[in-house]
Amino acid sequence: MNISGKITKTLIGGAICGALIIGTLAVTTSAMAHMRTLNRAEISHLTRVRETGFVELYQHPDLESFAFTHIYFEPVTNRMQPQDIYDIDRRPRHIEELAEDFHEHLLHSFKNSGLLTSQPDERTLVISTAITDVGEFHEQTTGSHLARAPSSHLLRGGAVMEMVWRAGPEGEVVLALRDGRTPERYAPVTDRDDDFTDTRDAFEDWAVNLVDFFAEDFRAIED
Repeated sequence: MNISGKITKTLIGGAICGALIIGTLAVTTSAMAHMRTLNRAEISHLTRVRETGFVELYQHPDLESFAFTHIYFEPVTNRMQPQDIYDIDRRPRHIEELAEDFHEHLLHSFKNSGLLTSQPDERTLVISTAITDVGEFHEQTTGSHLARAPSSHLLRGGAVMEMVWRAGPEGEVVLALRDGRTPERYAPVTDRDDDFTDTRDAFEDWAVNLVDFFAEDFRAIED
């Protein structure tokens, strides 16, 4: 199996695009302004792709030359700044638990794909993901314990993440992106009793979008 043909598709307009960066999760768009998992030297050989739905997207100019056969998801890591965690009255373990949840979303989404491997080699697309910011969902009081707050009284949450694609374990970086998602205030709330409901929805969106990006490879396996 060779998935390199599918990977040649740029992420511009692809299934992963469509980030919403608003509210407390707003971030700047200057080059490498907030990338915490990579430095300039590690992406100096990549081309920055502009006018996408991402905050930052860098891609290898000869991506089609990498003959990947499988995908390996490294555990999602917590790269949120400690002071930002404490500012929302949380502890690092809370973000680490969210990271584990995100990783499970990714693995679950690809479990029937036939693309996953537990023993990555030089022909494996190794994907590492990090959470760099989260925002909590809150309902402002309505003065009644019985009534739900109207949409105008909702503070929406979300998440910002970085994703890096490498050619094998510790291999060359072939793609790097930073993306943030938070819903519009009037969007439906999945679980009003969960402060991280919008964060988990962002994880689900990213996982599903990534599956959509590789959907052609799923169908090739089924055929």
